[in-house]
Amino acid sequence: MSNTGTFKALGDLPDDIIENFKNKEYDICKEKCTNFLVSNPSNCIAFIYLGKIAESEKDFETAIQHYKKVIEIEPRFPFIWGYIGENYTELEKYKEAYEAFTEEITHMPCKAAPWCMASLSAQKMGDHELAVGILKMAQGKVEKEGQSIVAYALGTLEEVVGNNDEALVNYVQGQMSALDEENKLISAKRIYKMLKKD
Repeated sequence: MSNTGTFKALGDLPDDIIENFKNKEYDICKEKCTNFLVSNPSNCIAFIYLGKIAESEKDFETAIQHYKKVIEIEPRFPFIWGYIGENYTELEKYKEAYEAFTEEITHMPCKAAPWCMASLSAQKMGDHELAVGILKMAQGKVEKEGQSIVAYALGTLEEVVGNNDEALVNYVQGQMSALDEENKLISAKRIYKMLKKD
């Protein structure tokens, strides 16, 4: 596997290891990655594969350790923070998840997913105000494609605490800013459900 561009520093892996991973031959892949790392200790892709295999085995602590090795080697790779956040979420360590997602935001402020995940982590920590604040901040930063997702997430947060008028406004905004029919439909269903309740 050849990496080009920004993430060339992540390293390359032999094709057979990639095939093992794609075919979900995880035991073989794990052994080969571990052996490969002996002579290539800075290969981030091998650590990512080991992390993904650990995730598939529901060994989230080990996955996090592999992903943290990637940060030591290549701290500019933004997606690794999302992987770490997702694993902390699985472990119900929401403060650590929140910290990982906010780190991902610093690397990718225009993407909706890290903002939504940071907000969800804040909500799980019991801080509704922070959860809403994160999404409100995201509205001014996220690219056009993500605007409807942020508005929808904000709507659900408001609805959970009974702010139905605010929720409805956000769902309508989500529908208006959606760039495809699928996202328009998601908000439309929510709007219909809320109006039917009244």
